[in-house]
Amino acid sequence: MARIFLEMYKNNEEQPIYMKSRVTALLEDLLSYFTSGEKVEQGRGGRERIQRASDYILQHWREEITLEDLADHLYLSRAYISRSFPQYFGVSFREYVTQVRLAHAVQEMHSGATLTEIAYHNGFVNETAMIRAFRKYRGMTPSEYRKQMEYTVKQREKERKRAGRGGGRP
Repeated sequence: MARIFLEMYKNNEEQPIYMKSRVTALLEDLLSYFTSGEKVEQGRGGRERIQRASDYILQHWREEITLEDLADHLYLSRAYISRSFPQYFGVSFREYVTQVRLAHAVQEMHSGATLTEIAYHNGFVNETAMIRAFRKYRGMTPSEYRKQMEYTVKQREKERKRAGRGGGRP
C-alpha cells in the first residue's frame, strides 16, 4: 500500500507536501498497527518530533531556515533531523524546504508578479535558485510553466464556448 502511495506522489507534483506528510503518518500508523503494537508507540514519538519540524517549516518557509536553526528551535540534533526527513518524507531536509517554497511559488505564478518577486517572496535566495528548483521538481522553467498555464486556460475557455454552443440544442 505504501508503494502505491509513493508512486502516486511521484507522479502528482500538484499534491501539497503537507498532505504527503499526513498520509505518510497515516501509513506509518497502519503499518505499525498491523505489524506490532510495540512499534506504534516507538514510531509515534519520532513522527511527532519530525512533524513539529515540518510544521515549523510550513510556518516559516519565507525565512532562511537552516538545519542548525531548526535543530536549536526544536531541541533536536542535526543528525536526527537529517536522518528523519528522508525516513518520514522521502526527501532530505533541504529538499523538503525547497519543495514547500516551490509549492507556494507555484501558487503565485498565477499572479502578475515577476519571477524575482515570487522568488524573494517565497524564501529563495534569488531568482536563479527558484528557476533551478523549478526545473528539478517540475521539469520546466517558471516561464515555460506560465506559458503552459496560459495555454491550458485558453483551451478550457475554448471547450466551454464549444460546450455552451452545443449544449442548448435538442
